[in-house]
Amino acid sequence: MVLAITACAGCGSGSAAIAVRTADTPIERSAVAHWAKAVGPEVGIATWLARSADSAREKALAVLISANWLKGEAVARGLRVSKSKVEHGLDERIDSVPNGRSEFEKELAATGRTVADAELEIEAETAATALRAMVLREVPPVAHGDIVNYYERHRAQFHVPELRIVDLRENSPTRSAAVELGRRLGPGRRFAKGALREHVAKQTAYEAAHRENGELVHTIMTARVGRVAEPVSFKRAWVLAVVRKVIPARFKPITAVAAEIGARLSAERRRLAMSNFVKAFRSKWTAKTDCRPGYVVQKCAQYRGPIAPESNPLTGGA
Repeated sequence: MVLAITACAGCGSGSAAIAVRTADTPIERSAVAHWAKAVGPEVGIATWLARSADSAREKALAVLISANWLKGEAVARGLRVSKSKVEHGLDERIDSVPNGRSEFEKELAATGRTVADAELEIEAETAATALRAMVLREVPPVAHGDIVNYYERHRAQFHVPELRIVDLRENSPTRSAAVELGRRLGPGRRFAKGALREHVAKQTAYEAAHRENGELVHTIMTARVGRVAEPVSFKRAWVLAVVRKVIPARFKPITAVAAEIGARLSAERRRLAMSNFVKAFRSKWTAKTDCRPGYVVQKCAQYRGPIAPESNPLTGGA
């Protein structure tokens, strides 16, 4: 049974039985009491619609109110969730269980839920999926001009520091031993034969001051190419370095970073569109949610307490 949110069989439907009304849709006290038990294990949609810090009743109200919000907004946007979609989603859940429907119903019963509750979850999840897709469809694509403008305004992000290819000999126990090794080997093939080849990038002033290899990197970056540099103490040993090649600092060309910039701008536009939608969605539906005493939570128009963070009702994220 789809839309099993407001009442259970045999329960009264008078105004005294109603705990909350979202727009024209009531949520009955019996439904809240039922879901207060069902959301205890935080299964299904409750994992993101109800906060773990909430009481059982608050979790139940969060799930039921949010489900009404999602369904109401989907209808308002012409995205009505059909019964066939809910049935298809239910069939998929049943098929995912090894022994089919009987085991599925046993798993539901173990958490205090019913098939109707699962249908409610699926309906709310389907509405959330449809709304999310609608929001993302309306995000304008990133044009080439947007990419160029971003590149010009943020060129520092695409700066590649000077890079030096260097051979290192690291195991001399004293400075004098390192000096003697350098004199004996010279900077040529004998030095390179047993050396460790590294690519060393120029550090910022902060990195040079705070990283333990700052002095070694400074020596490498100031050394003359093809010469044995002065020994440097590093990790209880003395290190010799011979710089083989210097690759000057440069900026990555826009052709190399256009795809990266495009993806970054697109992600930011999607994030902003989703944030703006959720903000307006919450404001709209909070104003439409009338809660009776004893059932007032953050989603109610009557709520006057501190505002706690909530997950995104369309995604479950922040």
